[in-house]
Amino acid sequence: MACAPHWLIRFPALAPATMRLYCFPHAGGHSLAYRQWPHGLPKSVEVVSIQLPGRANRLRERPIASMKELVDHIIRALDGETEVPYAFFGHSMGAILAWAVTHGLADAGRPLPRHLIVSGRRGPRVADREPKLSGLTDAAFIAAIKDRYGGIPDELARHADVMELLLPPLRADIAAVEGLELPAAKRLPMPISAFGGRDDRMTTHDDLAAWSDETSCELRLRVYPGGHFYLEEQRAVLLGEITRLLAACTDDRQNVVMT
Repeated sequence: MACAPHWLIRFPALAPATMRLYCFPHAGGHSLAYRQWPHGLPKSVEVVSIQLPGRANRLRERPIASMKELVDHIIRALDGETEVPYAFFGHSMGAILAWAVTHGLADAGRPLPRHLIVSGRRGPRVADREPKLSGLTDAAFIAAIKDRYGGIPDELARHADVMELLLPPLRADIAAVEGLELPAAKRLPMPISAFGGRDDRMTTHDDLAAWSDETSCELRLRVYPGGHFYLEEQRAVLLGEITRLLAACTDDRQNVVMT
């Protein structure tokens, strides 16, 4: 479809692709977070980042504050993309979005990812322990994001022009997560790996373990040194683990479909 190029940013494989890894960014994030990943993965892995509206090359587009609308757009963008085996990786809000897209693909009878890798996010059926952010003033919203996730450096927060660009997509992403309507409880037919930072107070070991309720297969759980954005400092180690997971995915050449 015509919309697909806007939603999918490709970082081509360095050799003929035998696997695709679709990466879903954290709230307010964009595709550049994954631009270095091909250099830490096998040459035959094509990294494709999901690019949401309201940021980077889509800056002039209206951010979308509905998880259902995001899922519908992404599923349409993935039409014709499953000729190569693939997996999903999502960090924080991206973990929930990747999980929701997987359920949407299952409902549509579409081939599913071989592996769902979630990072820095509690299981979707674990109740939020913190007050919602959507209704806060800008100042209170920024302070809460910094306190919970450390995702807005002080040098950025001091520049009103930068925050004017950053806040709309960040607010929309947070609203989408907070407004998520959970699908009926049904386990997905692929393994899930749940990764997190040891010092991330928003996502505990038990929060990661709760992803076991979402799969009929194995849950792999690993905690790395660092906080909510552990994956920046631990990128080489993380990509090594993802490499092992993707290698296991290619052992079975059949597409995964929900039955």
